[in-house]
Amino acid sequence: MDESTDSREKDSIQFIEAVKERSYMYSCSRCCHCPRSLQLPQLQFLSCRRILAIMLFVGFSCAYALRVNLSVALVAMLNDTEGDNNTWKYEWRDDSTVKGIILGSFFYGYITTQLLGGWLSKRVGGKRVFGYGILCTAVLSLFSPLAVDTNVWLLVILRILEGVGEGVTFSAAHSLLAQWAPPLERSILSTVAYSGIFAGTVVALPVSGLLSGTLGWPSVFYFFGTAGILWWIVWCVLVYDTPSVHPRISKTERQYLEKAISHDRRDVSVPLSVWLTFFRSRPVWAIIIAHVCNNFGLYTLLITLPTYFKGVYGYNIKSNGLVSGLPYLCIWITTLLSGKIADGLRQTGRLSTTKTRKLFNSLGFLAGAVFLVTLAYARNRAEAVTFVSLSVGLTGLSQTGFLVNHLDIAPRYAGILMSIGNTLATVPGFAGPEMAEAIAHSEHDVRKLQQQWRTVFFILAAIYVAGTIIYVALASGEQQSWADETGEKTENYEFHELEEEAVEDATETYRRLDTNDG
Repeated sequence: MDESTDSREKDSIQFIEAVKERSYMYSCSRCCHCPRSLQLPQLQFLSCRRILAIMLFVGFSCAYALRVNLSVALVAMLNDTEGDNNTWKYEWRDDSTVKGIILGSFFYGYITTQLLGGWLSKRVGGKRVFGYGILCTAVLSLFSPLAVDTNVWLLVILRILEGVGEGVTFSAAHSLLAQWAPPLERSILSTVAYSGIFAGTVVALPVSGLLSGTLGWPSVFYFFGTAGILWWIVWCVLVYDTPSVHPRISKTERQYLEKAISHDRRDVSVPLSVWLTFFRSRPVWAIIIAHVCNNFGLYTLLITLPTYFKGVYGYNIKSNGLVSGLPYLCIWITTLLSGKIADGLRQTGRLSTTKTRKLFNSLGFLAGAVFLVTLAYARNRAEAVTFVSLSVGLTGLSQTGFLVNHLDIAPRYAGILMSIGNTLATVPGFAGPEMAEAIAHSEHDVRKLQQQWRTVFFILAAIYVAGTIIYVALASGEQQSWADETGEKTENYEFHELEEEAVEDATETYRRLDTNDG
């Protein structure tokens, strides 16, 4: 082997090692001999943006566990007796209206702080808003048993206040992701974060059933309230609002994020003209309508599944929580997989962002609708468990559609757009359960109860189909013209840039190679 060949190999090794050190991915359509055609390694596992996504995941898990645990605890609560005659402890146990109000009361508070969450996130940062929102819900949860024993309406007030605290979380999370998620990693980082919604449900339903059956229903609120407080302590230590203020971020990751995301969005005001444009934008309305349709199906099932299984199939409290959690295990897995696949399709150029969002949203909604119809005709509980798991599980594909779409069309205003959409999408939180309670209320005739639940499932399926049609007609994955003035990179952003030092290393290496060839 001659000296020139030996030198070429050494220089090539130096170049590859220099690039690996910086852990970037960069690709373009140039020839295979160009250093920029290399597929470079992605971020290290414990990069700060991945830690943020994981902490958001755990945070949303706590938030939804605190939200849904009442649906299981309520079943055990209503079976409490007192005195020598074992009379029912709570006189409102047979009042379906009161039960519906209790289950939906959380959302009366939740809807009030959506816009506030988006505004606060811009002013004080998403870290504080998200963290204190969940801390508030966790602390209030500890007082739920006392509220129940004092007065049922005190429980309703407490749940409303919990909703007020948790109402800021989605807009705060979107504001954080807008500052930490590079364009071609938006799907995976966002779906990891938001999949905590379903992970929390998966854990909360069976664990709530187990705790209620062994330690008594008050233990449900003590357990998840304490978990939320512990999470908040870790959150305060590990998470920061932007890469520029994070004390432990590597220089490589900070420079990469600053280039990919362009600038800090937190302190930027929203002009009145832009507010008006939000409501004239077709893609904005596509996201909002899809969000409302998704939540109508998700919240209705999330809150009423324990009641459905107990009323129609007679599950005891332990089986109730376990079986009700199965659909959300499916949607958790589907959401994570869809984010990874979607970013893969976009990174390789096989699908544009617009087509990717529409494809995954349509697959999720239509699959959910199909299996809701089959659920309506389930002949036994095994079929019911299978169909409801498939319906809820496959709607997870839509999380890579509408839920991430704010970051595509206007990353600068992602938190504000999420707060607007989630305000309207919260209405199904109390409308859905009350609708189900009003339709499916027969307690003594199982056949009639099944017919009533069939009507509920048909309504939810029709809502999913309508959401699909509207989203396909109006949605976009491109940054909108009213957001272009911010200097953001649009969908034409096709690659992650190499750090300047890596480019210089590559240039010098190839200059030496050319010299050797000469």
